[in-house]
Amino acid sequence: MALTPEQKEAWKKEKAEKELYWQEREKQKEQDKIDRINKIRERQMNNEVRCPVCGSTQISAGNKGFGLGKATAGGLLLGPVGLLGGLLGSKKVMVTCLNCGKQWKAGEY
Repeated sequence: MALTPEQKEAWKKEKAEKELYWQEREKQKEQDKIDRINKIRERQMNNEVRCPVCGSTQISAGNKGFGLGKATAGGLLLGPVGLLGGLLGSKKVMVTCLNCGKQWKAGEY
């Protein structure tokens, strides 16, 4: 089935419009990426600590406590001396987002 000249012209126009749409969409994606990078750089320059999930600045930091699971495993394997295994990792600083509850080790993000 052959296309009429009008159909060919309409097809070419539609193809050109689609191509222009996708080019504009790619440009917008690149601009969004640049904007995100610039925001991250700005935050780093302002020394703002933010949650990596929600971006909130409501952050709390504290030391990780005694690990009951580690102490139990150590106690079963090594007896009373193994209970000291619960102290492993207790000096690590854990950061918690007060907005969404995400927890991470200090310096991880």
